[in-house]
Amino acid sequence: MIESRGYLVRGFLDGGAAYAIGMEWTYEGGDPPERYATIDAAAAALERMVATGCADVRIFSVAPDGTETPLPTYEEALNALAMARDATPAATGAAAIQPGNVVILRDVGSDRSHWSVSFDGPNPAESRCVRCADRGEAEKLKAIVLGGSR
Repeated sequence: MIESRGYLVRGFLDGGAAYAIGMEWTYEGGDPPERYATIDAAAAALERMVATGCADVRIFSVAPDGTETPLPTYEEALNALAMARDATPAATGAAAIQPGNVVILRDVGSDRSHWSVSFDGPNPAESRCVRCADRGEAEKLKAIVLGGSR
């Protein structure tokens, strides 16, 4: 499991950046944002921000070094699951996924690392690879694809 220092909730209101703070929200540059200990608390803050008119509201996981990583939206998570499903042999007509071909890939970019799961070894076609939010999510997807085994 990836260690986290909590979750922040950010969005936009009237063209300005805003973030959750307790049961309210504030514009960027005001009081420091609240770091929620659980994803449930962050989700409740997200709902409050949306209900008060904020747009593009996202939850961010905060790493021990302070790096903020946006969690996937509901739609993004559904798309990742659909891509994984569509990459299965039943959907593509391809041979069964070989356990040795299901690998976790790390792409180190200029800003941060990006994680994905390949269903076709270390050099997959884009259609045989699913991008994940972090290494922990990549490990979960790999376990699901392999039926709970690693």
